[in-house]
Amino acid sequence: MRASQLAHVPRVSCRSNGSSLRCRSRRRGETCRVGSSLNARGTRRYHRGTRCAARVHGAWPTPKEIADRRWWDEVDPKDEDEQTSMPASQALRCLWHIAKPDTPLLCVGGVFLVGAALAELAIPHFVSAALASVAGLPGPASPTGPAGFNVFASALHGVAVGDSARHAALRAALAGLAVCSAGYAVFASGRGMCFSMLGGRMSLRLRDGLYRAILSRRVSFFDNEEAGGLSSRLAADAQVVCKSLSTTLNIALRNAIQAVLGSAYLVVLSPPLFALTSAITGAMIWCTWVYGSYSRRAQKAQQDTLADSTQVAEETFRHARLVKATGNEAQEAERYHLRLQRMLAVTLRQTVAYGVYLVGQTTLIRMAKVAALMGGGALALAGHISYNDAATFAFYVDFTLWSFLAVADQTAYLMESLGASERVFSLLQGEERKGYVDDGSAVKGGTKQVPGWEGGARLEDVVFRYPSRPQNVALDHVSLDIPAGKMTALVGPSGSGKSTVVALMQALYGHAQGHVRLGPPGRGCGGDWIELSDADPTWYRSQVAAVVQDNPIVSGTIEHNITYGMSREARAQVTRADVVEAAELANAHEFIAKLSHGYDTEVSERLLSGGQKQRLALARALVRRPKLLILDEATSALDSESEALVLAALDRVMERGGRTLLVIAHRLGTVRKAHQIAVMEEGKVRELGSHAQLLKKRGTYYQLVVRQSQDALDALDLSTMTIDEEGLPDSPVRVASYARAAVEGGPLSPADGGPSGEGGSPMPDIPVDLPVSVSTQEARRSLSDSLDSVDDSSDEEENGAGCD
Repeated sequence: MRASQLAHVPRVSCRSNGSSLRCRSRRRGETCRVGSSLNARGTRRYHRGTRCAARVHGAWPTPKEIADRRWWDEVDPKDEDEQTSMPASQALRCLWHIAKPDTPLLCVGGVFLVGAALAELAIPHFVSAALASVAGLPGPASPTGPAGFNVFASALHGVAVGDSARHAALRAALAGLAVCSAGYAVFASGRGMCFSMLGGRMSLRLRDGLYRAILSRRVSFFDNEEAGGLSSRLAADAQVVCKSLSTTLNIALRNAIQAVLGSAYLVVLSPPLFALTSAITGAMIWCTWVYGSYSRRAQKAQQDTLADSTQVAEETFRHARLVKATGNEAQEAERYHLRLQRMLAVTLRQTVAYGVYLVGQTTLIRMAKVAALMGGGALALAGHISYNDAATFAFYVDFTLWSFLAVADQTAYLMESLGASERVFSLLQGEERKGYVDDGSAVKGGTKQVPGWEGGARLEDVVFRYPSRPQNVALDHVSLDIPAGKMTALVGPSGSGKSTVVALMQALYGHAQGHVRLGPPGRGCGGDWIELSDADPTWYRSQVAAVVQDNPIVSGTIEHNITYGMSREARAQVTRADVVEAAELANAHEFIAKLSHGYDTEVSERLLSGGQKQRLALARALVRRPKLLILDEATSALDSESEALVLAALDRVMERGGRTLLVIAHRLGTVRKAHQIAVMEEGKVRELGSHAQLLKKRGTYYQLVVRQSQDALDALDLSTMTIDEEGLPDSPVRVASYARAAVEGGPLSPADGGPSGEGGSPMPDIPVDLPVSVSTQEARRSLSDSLDSVDDSSDEEENGAGCD
């Protein structure tokens, strides 16, 4: 089906899992075969499919759908069991906490607000007094033409110079009206400036606090959250929250003052008439409460759908090359269009609800005005109140009820803002979503340090589960010593727990059981070990550096990328020479020097190749001079040429020494250099020892080496290999040696058929035009014999030098 046709196929929201499904029926009214489902509480949830609506999200609802309560309940495309609701009082307290630092500005704005409310409240009184004072003044009944202007001018002159009591009352009323209008303009402008300034300062403070709160969250939090959703909270939701105080609360308070004082004045004018209109006011308050409760949920749903659409767009833009390369533009556009339709569906419900609410409130106001005129007229004719009081009551009823309506509107807007603020405040307060399990933070903000620490660490009976997958055990009672000043390699199949050990040593996660301890200075043969959770996080992270599979590039210069993550004090002590030295050690100086501005070149994620980014990441780690350097499959995603350069840099780092290395690698040439190798499988350490010791055990590591070596032999294609005059393999021993070199990535020695001189090629070209009398079986047998004959005396001597 084409994308253009797909867009016209009706969608239906399945409430069982929040997904949008294609309805199998094409016409409205037919039974939808999507069906309904039971939720976690055992009650059947409804999803517009029992009698299929078969309407595209965002289509205008029919009167029958509006009358159906279930249509109004569909405000959120997500599973409602996942939604949490923050009490309005708690949200208001959080809002006050944000505004509290600007209390003086808020007080000044409050003074202007009260002044503006009182000035506006007095305006109807002077209008009524002015109208009452002109009643019965002489003048033509219906002046027309030029005579009308003359009469108007004469009337104005009479008001100005007239000496009757009515003229004096009119002049007083007009003077009061002018003063109140001018006062309202001054106070209103002051109120607006104060609250606008308050909104800007709140926005800055809220966004800054929210950004810091998100950055302070544990890594497991980011495992469950999408970057686009967080960006939407930081931008759109924060703006809505700040508007709730700078605009909504401002208008609501002003109109509340006017409504309360206006009601008090109505009681003074005529208690019976006030009792008549107060019943209608109560109905308005009830309508506001109902609509406010609904609009809060709807606004929260709208912000969630906005975050979803933002996430889709950000993900598409971030992976634009993949989208273009796979020709997936139409599908991504359809996916984004679906999110917009969901947002429009929520917006339509909110719009319809506001329309119904506004019709009801306006009707009630008009009814109250008619009741005031009828009741006031009847009381005036009966002589219970004066005509002036009846007219004044009619004016103030209209003014007070419109103030009530403004309060109701702003209350509804405030509830919407609180709905949008729930996720923002939950992020600020550190609340987690439902179903999230956290085993604790690796570094809890301790203060302990280990002066002279050389990178030694120890894992003792550690059990770990990822918070997002608490049912799976990633590490199962793992115990492992990481000797200071030596290299420890982790090998094993994917999912065996290698990267989890690295994550624990980076203090990215905590563990549920066991201990992760940091060794004392020296080789750790004496002194006190401290818990990683008790270590000073700033100190510890300054002692550890990691190079992982995918290292991002931050916007800025090359030098900024190399020194990224260092504290200001540490960065001030790093000179350009230190940066260049780290880049040279990482084999990155050569390509950096070729850039237009060298170390001052502005770079971004797309301007560097994978190998260049990895070497830059290695330089970033080395310039920190870490005591513990972690390498997690640093070359797994690189091509052969880039891998050779990075591996050469790693070899130089290992040869220089002076630091503890924790390495995950698939290349045996790197692993065999380790002082100890931990073989992991299913979250456990199955074998531990040096390369030679593990080969002697003929266990999992031995099988891994044999498997990789045999794969290398198969890649040599022995059935077509020839012997030339330049020392290509001409015996099973040389073939085995060649295969080992291919697996380990190092050059062949001249004795094994490699090129003479310094260095060599890991994989020299092999002619394939003539057969050779070397069988694969012979080569494998020779390889196995060579593996079995590995001498482990040096390893035993070296390992024996450690602590007991």
